[in-house]
Amino acid sequence: MDNTHTQKYQELLRKALGKSSSYTKGRKLETKKNYSSFWMDDLGRGNDRFGLGADFAGKTTDIVKSVKLNSYRKAIANFVKILTSQEIPVTFHGSDSYTDGKSVTISTDIKDNNFDVSVGLALHEASHILLTDFDLLPALRDGKISAAKHLDTALVKDMLNFIEDRRIDHYVFSTSPGYKAYYHKLYEHYWNSKDLIKGLLSPEFRNPAEIDSWLFQIINMMNPAFDATVMPRLQEIVDLINIPNIKRLKSTQEALDIAIQVTQIITDELNAAQAKAEEQEQKGQQGGPGEEGEGEEGEGQGTESNDGSESNDGSGEDGEDSGEEEEGEEEAQASNSLSDSEKNAVQRALRAQKSFMDGKSEKKSANRKLQNKLEKVDKEGVTIEQVGGKYTCLNYDVTGKEFVAAADAYKRYEQLRSEYRGLPFGNARREEVRREMDDVQTVTDLLASYYFGAPQARYTDKITAGLLMGQLLGRKLQMRNEARERIDNRLTSGKIDNRRLSAAGYGIESIFHQVTVDKYKKANLHLSLDGSGSMSGKNWENTVLMTAGIAKALTYTQNVNMQVSIRVTSTDGATLPANYFIYDSRKNTLRELEVILGAFDPNGVTPEGLCFESMIKKNQLVRANADMDSYFLNISDGAPGGVGMYSGHTAMEHTKAQVAKMRNEYGMGVLSYFMTEYGSDRDFASTGSGRMFQGMYGKSAARVTPDNVMEIAKTLNKLFMNKA
Repeated sequence: MDNTHTQKYQELLRKALGKSSSYTKGRKLETKKNYSSFWMDDLGRGNDRFGLGADFAGKTTDIVKSVKLNSYRKAIANFVKILTSQEIPVTFHGSDSYTDGKSVTISTDIKDNNFDVSVGLALHEASHILLTDFDLLPALRDGKISAAKHLDTALVKDMLNFIEDRRIDHYVFSTSPGYKAYYHKLYEHYWNSKDLIKGLLSPEFRNPAEIDSWLFQIINMMNPAFDATVMPRLQEIVDLINIPNIKRLKSTQEALDIAIQVTQIITDELNAAQAKAEEQEQKGQQGGPGEEGEGEEGEGQGTESNDGSESNDGSGEDGEDSGEEEEGEEEAQASNSLSDSEKNAVQRALRAQKSFMDGKSEKKSANRKLQNKLEKVDKEGVTIEQVGGKYTCLNYDVTGKEFVAAADAYKRYEQLRSEYRGLPFGNARREEVRREMDDVQTVTDLLASYYFGAPQARYTDKITAGLLMGQLLGRKLQMRNEARERIDNRLTSGKIDNRRLSAAGYGIESIFHQVTVDKYKKANLHLSLDGSGSMSGKNWENTVLMTAGIAKALTYTQNVNMQVSIRVTSTDGATLPANYFIYDSRKNTLRELEVILGAFDPNGVTPEGLCFESMIKKNQLVRANADMDSYFLNISDGAPGGVGMYSGHTAMEHTKAQVAKMRNEYGMGVLSYFMTEYGSDRDFASTGSGRMFQGMYGKSAARVTPDNVMEIAKTLNKLFMNKA
């Protein structure tokens, strides 16, 4: 482009990206702003306060991707529900985004940077469900609409889609102004791209004999680069659709009536252009070689001057001006012409617009593996939290009853598999067992992970022993249920004692009494267990015993709740910190804890500070208040680490900071026990691990042997017996 046209293009581009249409008039669109960032977790942009640095732990694995997608789906579903006041399902499937009139389907190619467009697209599809008459399109396709029978049905449908989209989008703008930002991003993406502006400024896509030219011009009439004079009767179509007053259309039928009129105009112009082309072709065939330009009939033929130059029939001066004007127009058009690659880009943008109007946004499809993960993380309630600056922590909630069923099914599967292997080939029972195994396997998939399997006998035995221990402890804790009143009489202040009221006439002033209620405050205990591989064996067996014992004891009380979580690392593509929440006494039975606890097998490592930060950020810990004490009890057997550069002094300082938050911000009492069979208390305090442990947890850090878990129970008993 020359300088003049380049300036015009840049001016229109700025205008398009600033005030994109009648819908965005007077409002500047911030093209680089993510409007959802103020309410979404700012994943991937952590504060690297502890100098942890970026490493492989920050990579997006399949599990993280699927959790994000699932979070996006839920967020978009909430938007749709608020907009429509209906429970409209929002699902991921395949490569297209569309609605079938009952649900909204969106593609899986959603990221933080295009989430706004995806929200706008989902809202757009949802508003179709609310406002569009879906019975009209089948009637149009089947030729049941008489006014459109003589017209190209596909063209009528395209025009209806465009007009109906404008109608329903206006509805959202007028009824839900809080969602305008998402529509701004949607329009920026589909209607104000640089490719479209180039196409509108170029001489291409202005041929009245080509249907693509009509579609391109009409569906881009909201673009500031649009010029209604470039094609015949285009201004008439613009006035007929009348986007600034689109609210006048109250139904899909009214939009269809306009679409039919627009299609009639286009059809008339296509026919006229075709007739003109045929007429010119016939004239060309009638005129033979050498006939053109003889004598005065040679229209436009110049005469030769004495110096051999050619001039027009007019004066030399006028002819020169006319030639310069025509030459200038040709140069201007040539300067705006598109290259082959630019034409292809415009064609792609036009196809995307048509797909959008058809309700099919072209995007990347999800493979079956990712689809399965989406379903699995939804069932498992997996969420993610950015922690430690650059790390992603996974949070699994397995407190639902379906996980207990899965663990029971897994146990049954192991029994069936053992029976199957012991049966000879050809045995009728063998085939029955195989079929039952297949049925059970579909249920066990929910827990068939790196950590969970069939409940193991040795853990089941420890759980049974722990429950018996809990009965003894629970009898002592029953005292917390008691509230005792003490009445002090013959006081000079307080509440009047009716029995002493008669003494007031004799000058006695001690006619008051006071009632003191002696009771225990409510309490909450969060038990966080180290599930790393080094806890396997005796350490874990006794941890299971202790957990079952405390949980059983608390069932005897009316005012103490308990949660249990296990800290591990994920092995899905990268080593990520992970929390498994396996028990909450406020919603789970003791039976459910027994099954899930017995199905867990320690493995991996434990970056406990990262897991603690995730719990704090997600408000998964219970704050202490005037009516309730809150405690956090940690059981582990080593220093934090195992995730990238998260280890040593860095991990210790980070964990220490999280423990300080629990104490200072949550008002929690923090206890921490280092599980080990070796050394004495004195040796523990002098070792590197011991010093690090005490550095993280302070005076609450203590060493305990696997055989001495009763010390933990005694400590808790003392805490719980503190009175309000």
